[in-house]
Amino acid sequence: TLALDKASSLAFGRVRPLAWCSRPRARAALLDGALVDAGGALADLMEISAQVEAVVVLDENGEIACFAAPEPERAQKLAHAAREALAVAEPVRRGASVTQLEASTRAGTLFVVRNASRTIAATTGAAPISGLVFHDLETCLRSLDGDAG
Repeated sequence: TLALDKASSLAFGRVRPLAWCSRPRARAALLDGALVDAGGALADLMEISAQVEAVVVLDENGEIACFAAPEPERAQKLAHAAREALAVAEPVRRGASVTQLEASTRAGTLFVVRNASRTIAATTGAAPISGLVFHDLETCLRSLDGDAG
């Protein structure tokens, strides 16, 4: 519940996000036939998914690898909320790892998608089209892993 309360304060209007990656020159994806870096993948996500207000990518250790958010503090809060939400959801199904999570409040929604090597978390405003947001986040993760197909 703590993560859900914090998530509601993360979604506050669309502002041109600040993008940052720990390895900005690292080639991470093949999109439309051109190599792009992780920052480019996040920029693409923010462009195609109008509902996403802030996004953070966590590495396999749960540390921030990249983010696109109005300020770094918001990215830190989003990463913390994603880690907490996953920790709370994990025991729900014994032996099964949580791969997608959605937590909604009246102010907005927290989305978390995880694969074997990365986690991506995003916030939206109220009443997003969940299937589209999940699709866009999964596509971004695949592009970061070098599999844009």
